[in-house]
Amino acid sequence: MLAYILALAVGLGSLSIYLAAFFLPEIHRKTDFYWSGVGLFYALMLWVCAGRLTGGVLLGQIAAVSLLGWFCWQTLTLRRQLVPVEQQTELPTTAELQSKVGGLLTSVQDKIQGTRGGVTKRKIPTVARATGATGAAAPVKSEDETIVVSEPTVTTKPSPFEAIANPESTPEDVPSLVQEIQQNLESQTTEPEKPTDSI
Repeated sequence: MLAYILALAVGLGSLSIYLAAFFLPEIHRKTDFYWSGVGLFYALMLWVCAGRLTGGVLLGQIAAVSLLGWFCWQTLTLRRQLVPVEQQTELPTTAELQSKVGGLLTSVQDKIQGTRGGVTKRKIPTVARATGATGAAAPVKSEDETIVVSEPTVTTKPSPFEAIANPESTPEDVPSLVQEIQQNLESQTTEPEKPTDSI
């Protein structure tokens, strides 16, 4: 399992060196494409041979990957420091990142809640007339206007068994519930039995 984690770490690190050319062009060098390819090949070999790595070899690979990650980080930060400040790509601050991620999460949450039910927005075509819960025709709106239609709520009467099991039911309710259960049982047992064919 640890070999797969190492392979993912090496692969993501090599991919980040490759993508630095697009997001942080001032720290990119021409040979980074080759070295990121070598790193991706190393990650592939770790992934393929993960089941055959013994404890000592795996320990050596952990040391090699940690050294590789440290040297890459030091090289990239040194390259960025050598570039004049006016030529550096602006990195977003933590507050900006939190606001962007927070805004993204709230918009996704709003979309999820909109699909679960409750109030949904639908367009009503001009040809048909909308009817409400009472069956009366509602006025037709043009296609440009959005009408908010709330989903109907369905209330069902609980079965007598659920009502008796409910701890909130009062002792006065219990005799009427017992009678209702007895009537249901009698109506089920009074159905005529079907004759069975004998052999």
